[in-house]
Amino acid sequence: MQSWGSLKAAYRLLSEADVSHAALSKPHWEQIQSSAKTSDAEVVLFVQDVSL
Repeated sequence: MQSWGSLKAAYRLLSEADVSHAALSKPHWEQIQSSAKTSDAEVVLFVQDVSL
């Protein structure tokens, strides 16, 4: 974070009831799926790092 105020703002945003991992990730997932569907590639890999 750039400043204490930025950190506090991030915590306020993330504490909202309608803010969730799914809600934040949905636009990304939709873009990835759209890109894969329109790709000319024969195979499209969806690689994830779940080592946490």
